[in-house]
Amino acid sequence: MAPVVNGVLEDAWPAASMAGVAMSVEVPDACEVACAPGVLVTLLSNLLSNAIKHAGREGGKLTIRIRPGALIRFEVEDDGPGIPVEDQERMFQPYVRGKGVAAAGLGLGLATVKRLAESHGGSFGVRSSAGAGSTFWFEIPGGHHAGAEKPG
Repeated sequence: MAPVVNGVLEDAWPAASMAGVAMSVEVPDACEVACAPGVLVTLLSNLLSNAIKHAGREGGKLTIRIRPGALIRFEVEDDGPGIPVEDQERMFQPYVRGKGVAAAGLGLGLATVKRLAESHGGSFGVRSSAGAGSTFWFEIPGGHHAGAEKPG
């Protein structure tokens, strides 16, 4: 998992730098997930690019955390403006964008995170409050589940 995560972070640095956003990372030494590298790239890069695009501002901060366990939890926390409660539930639906959002996009990034996390036996979500930033997360099974048969 580490090479994939490092590649996603390396790809995100230029956009974060241009937006004036500092990124910090908390990644465990050894951890595996039960999904293809491309799936992990899509999941994590969608959350990172959204955080940079929507919460990014000069002096802003992003923290990426990966927490090992039976389900590996990936979190992207920002110190941006936060998201109104009424938008939080619907924002994982396709083509839904926040009210007054000027940043370019189709509104598919979070819907993709939802679909991929759920299709790999995981979950997703957001914690946010107006003026206090947001934490977007997804969980997918750890690598020890790879190849395990699902009960049928």
